[in-house]
Amino acid sequence: LSASAMAQDVPSEPLTAIHAGRLIDTAAGRVLTDQLILIRGDRIESIGPIAGATVPADARHIDLSQSTVLPGLIDTHVHLTSRADMHG
Repeated sequence: LSASAMAQDVPSEPLTAIHAGRLIDTAAGRVLTDQLILIRGDRIESIGPIAGATVPADARHIDLSQSTVLPGLIDTHVHLTSRADMHG
């Protein structure tokens, strides 16, 4: 079988389209408005202005047009022990 024939037999991962009213871009230090975030499976595929964007009909749509979306936060405040006398 060719690679293209095999690829047709594999179901594609689900696509989710999020309409973000405001999106915090921490790398550029700015807030973007009316952005479309496309997520395939568990990976962000693309981010860009929703104006003129085409979303496949089978995509799950999440309307956050009245909300602010920000990157995931990671808690790096860690105690290695819960015993105060161990200074952890």
